[in-house]
Amino acid sequence: MITIAVVNQKGGVAKTTTSVNLAVGLASNGYTVLLIDLDPQAHSTLALRIDSDEITAERTVAGLFYERTLADVIVSTIEPNLKLLPGSIHLANAVETLYSVIFREVKLAKALETVVEEFDYVILDCAPNLGVLSINAIVAADKILIPTRLSMYSLDGLNALLNTIEKVKLDPNSYEYRVLLTMVKGYGKERQAAAWKILAPLSDRILTTQIRETEAVEKSQMSEEEELMAVVLQKGSSNRGAQDHRSLVKEVIELWPA
Repeated sequence: MITIAVVNQKGGVAKTTTSVNLAVGLASNGYTVLLIDLDPQAHSTLALRIDSDEITAERTVAGLFYERTLADVIVSTIEPNLKLLPGSIHLANAVETLYSVIFREVKLAKALETVVEEFDYVILDCAPNLGVLSINAIVAADKILIPTRLSMYSLDGLNALLNTIEKVKLDPNSYEYRVLLTMVKGYGKERQAAAWKILAPLSDRILTTQIRETEAVEKSQMSEEEELMAVVLQKGSSNRGAQDHRSLVKEVIELWPA
């Protein structure tokens, strides 16, 4: 089982869009996938047409901190090979109580040990912070995917994030990480030069796939959309957003085969 944490403490870098489309893409390729929504905004959950307002905190990842099992909280989705551990707005209040739980940083990792034989891939969609749930994701993951925009503002916290990951994981041989450039524009090369300079030391960690800024990807950021929010990889889609995410799925399969 390959466990991939999609993490960046910076918001607006397409973490949820990346997580959902990667999960849907892997599932459509015949892999069994578990998507875990660790964000109280519950956008991954909404993207898969599950009403997060109806989900109590005990039926989210918060339940794992109080001895519920993954089997208690996993739900089916519209994708045959894709299961979901849903998020909920109620998770926001529950998080405040999790800091008092003993061994809280390893709760998710321990829970995932019980489903190793059930899933090929687990995708962890993290909140835009490095709180207790994101730290759980980093501890549990053997692969870490960092979506980031090619801008100085978005890259500003990248080194801090990598330092945090290094401290949490301790053993550098226990994980791999890659950087995914998202919402890439086809212009502004001069303005992007400084950003590429920051990324230069990480050149071997940057995925070949880049997610271009397109109308399809922009729409995927909008919770008001009646279509599947965040799911660019709908059946038959051939727009650039779908092409880029299919490329991402292919690269991840080749890089981190289950």
